[in-house]
Amino acid sequence: MYVGSSATQPLPVPDDPRTVVSDADTEAARGGDDVQEQQRSQTVEAEELLEQSLMDSVFKKVDSAQRVNDVSNQFDDMFANEVSMYLKQPVIERASDPLQYWKDNKSLLPLLSTVARDLLAIQATNCSSERVNSVGGQIITDNRHNLSRTNAETLIWARHNREFIC
Repeated sequence: MYVGSSATQPLPVPDDPRTVVSDADTEAARGGDDVQEQQRSQTVEAEELLEQSLMDSVFKKVDSAQRVNDVSNQFDDMFANEVSMYLKQPVIERASDPLQYWKDNKSLLPLLSTVARDLLAIQATNCSSERVNSVGGQIITDNRHNLSRTNAETLIWARHNREFIC
C-alpha cells in the first residue's frame, strides 16, 4: 500500500531564498492571510539583519584599514625621528667598530640599529664572483665539458692566481 501523495499537500516555496520557513509556518500558511503577513514581516526582518551584517562587515574593514594606516603613520614618524637623531650624532672615528656603535645606541635608535646590524652582517668579499665565473666559462668549454670537478676547480684557481705561480 502506497501512503501519501493525496494525504499531504506540497510545501510552499518562499519567494526569497533567504527566508527560513519552519513546519509551524507551513501549517499556518495553509490556514490564512495573517500567516502570509507574518512571513512577509520575517522576510523584512531577515533582509534588515542581512543589510546590518553587511554594513557591520564593511565598517569593520574600514576600521581595520584605519588602524593599519595609523600604525604605519606612527612607524613613519618614529623612523623619521630616529634618522634626524642619528644625523645629529657626532661622527665616530674611522678606526672604531660600527657594530659596537649600534650596540651602544640600540636603546636610542632601535629601528636603525636593527637595520644597520642586518646590513653590517653581510660578508664582504675581495674577489668578484663575475670574474671567477668568466674564467670558469673560458676553461669549461664545449670541448672540455667532461672535466672532473676537482680538475675544473684546480684550473680555475691556477688561471686566477697565475701571476703568483709563475
